[in-house]
Amino acid sequence: MWNFDIAGITMNQIQVFLSVAATENMSQSAEELHMSKSSLSKCIHQMESNLCLVLFIRSRQRLKLTPAGMELKKGLQDVTAMVEQAVMRAHSCQYSMKKTIVIGIPLYTTMIEAIRPFLEKRKEAFPDFSWRVEYYTFEELPEKLLSKAVDLILTAHFFEESLEQKGLSYTWLCETPLTASMLKTNPLAQRPKIYVEDLKSQRFITPSPRVLPDFMDYVINTLGTEHGFRPDIALYVSSTEALELNIQHDNEIFISDKYMKMSRSKEIQMVPITDTRSGVLLSWNDSVREEIDWMLYRT
Repeated sequence: MWNFDIAGITMNQIQVFLSVAATENMSQSAEELHMSKSSLSKCIHQMESNLCLVLFIRSRQRLKLTPAGMELKKGLQDVTAMVEQAVMRAHSCQYSMKKTIVIGIPLYTTMIEAIRPFLEKRKEAFPDFSWRVEYYTFEELPEKLLSKAVDLILTAHFFEESLEQKGLSYTWLCETPLTASMLKTNPLAQRPKIYVEDLKSQRFITPSPRVLPDFMDYVINTLGTEHGFRPDIALYVSSTEALELNIQHDNEIFISDKYMKMSRSKEIQMVPITDTRSGVLLSWNDSVREEIDWMLYRT
């Protein structure tokens, strides 16, 4: 917490007051703020003394704001928001956040759309902020991040363990179900959604385990193991781009999610698979930590 005076009270006291005003419970606020209950109570009393105001009606069960306390709460919420914005803009000036952030995303995906709203919010707040996008294979992305060829990467959920093993910071940017893509003549293509059990009769076209071992382990094999069947592999391909190009029969599918880029969209239907989990992971290096925190937690 910040700790400087405004009209005889500190930012620390303001944050304590706003927390107690929200919870109406000293013990809960003390726990949330990592303070002792006695220190928190002393802080509130000192603030009331400094302002010559009674802010709370005290009872055994809870605290209740007085009319003066309610009015102060309303005003101080605006003040803290203004202070946070001012500090953020000051940091922007001091550290010259005019650099272009380089974002690495997987080939043949539209994952940039998952982060675009955050980037545009950042651009709105800081007009000098800019970014550019580079495409790499899934395997290349972590190495590009480690070598600082890019500032952040977007990758698939099945690379989560790989990011952990490399010691990279990451978070789930968004979640979405897995999808099965198939010819529009496949009977499953007529449904708005399908179930994993529906895949038992299908033949899978999938990236080779030598190309994307994590995909085979954490997507294809996991689907089969959790639902009691062994996926029938029709063909292994050498790249994700080749998946849709090799769908030729009505009982063939490949597994991806909505961020897979499709060139045969007139012929191929993508259907969500119920009760499955996919998504986009965001990983970054320390040089853009401030921008990441701002985009994820202040928008």
